[in-house]
Amino acid sequence: MDENEIQSRLLYLHTALQYDTQYNKKLTLVERIFVNQERGGLFDCLNYLHGELDRDDVRTQLVEQSEIINKKLNKIHADINKNNLHFESSKNE
Repeated sequence: MDENEIQSRLLYLHTALQYDTQYNKKLTLVERIFVNQERGGLFDCLNYLHGELDRDDVRTQLVEQSEIINKKLNKIHADINKNNLHFESSKNE
């Protein structure tokens, strides 16, 4: 993944978590943990790309490997688009 793909995925995950918290609980607690683990891994990737972390220290958990969670994330984003919702992202995402 290049930096733009990482930033895009971080925004995708962050927005899904915001919607899930504020509007419609679709993710279980464990699924939210998996999403946040992926986010941590993506931040590690960014830190590696910026020379702040060694390659061996980068975590690589990906939610995309879980079909169930990924389907829920896609459903959340479909709801966001259907309802024309917008969320503010943090400066790091």
